[in-house]
Amino acid sequence: MWKYFALLLIGLASALSFLYFRVGVPKIYREPALATTPLHFYDNPQKPISRINVTAVYFVPSDKQTEQIDNWRELLEENLSKLQKFHELQFQGYSRLTYKIYEQPIIGEKESIFYDTDNTNKGNPEALRTTAAEIEKRLLSAGGDLWNDKFSSQLPEADYQPLIILYEGVGASGAVGEPAVLISRRYFTELEYQQENTTTLAHEFYHTLGIPDGYQEKIQEGYGLQIEKLTTSDIMGLGRQGPLERTYLGSQTLQRFGLE
Repeated sequence: MWKYFALLLIGLASALSFLYFRVGVPKIYREPALATTPLHFYDNPQKPISRINVTAVYFVPSDKQTEQIDNWRELLEENLSKLQKFHELQFQGYSRLTYKIYEQPIIGEKESIFYDTDNTNKGNPEALRTTAAEIEKRLLSAGGDLWNDKFSSQLPEADYQPLIILYEGVGASGAVGEPAVLISRRYFTELEYQQENTTTLAHEFYHTLGIPDGYQEKIQEGYGLQIEKLTTSDIMGLGRQGPLERTYLGSQTLQRFGLE
């Protein structure tokens, strides 16, 4: 009996030694990646992203001034700082993100119905389009009523200069490949969004670098129910539904930016 047990232990030890030395120790971490050429937009080597500088603003439609908050700058600073750290961690320092916040709220020329229209579905993309166009005209173009030589001259040189709009309204939207993001102020002040507020900002920001959603929305026939078909588990898919500290950009996605 003991002889049989000893032989069994010897056989088990031999098998484990073979697995360790011949097959190898399983890797439970992602090894540091390398960028042999400058990083670029998702699937677009012609558009570099080694240096990204974000311009961030707080936009208030003219009829929403009574809802305007005082600590908007602190909210932007806190969440842009988190985005900055997340970005540099995911891209391992090969792409650097900086940001500058415009010093005062931008009061819209129009009321909210103009920016939102009567349909705010799909994240309110109409508000993204209309507010971004107005900011470009008034703040980012010489001759605009909000043009500020000092502010503009302090914007660092960058390969890519997207716009992030903290919006006194509803929605969160970022179009694939377009240089602007809109996110409702409510994401940072209302309890129901606290677990995923910065994650939502980052998710929409990465659309501007060309990454598509990692999920597909469909309507269930016969029931009218909207369901999701997940295609990735990272921040563009399932991982967008939680804190930024617990999500990531997938390795296959990073490869399409040039990070091998």
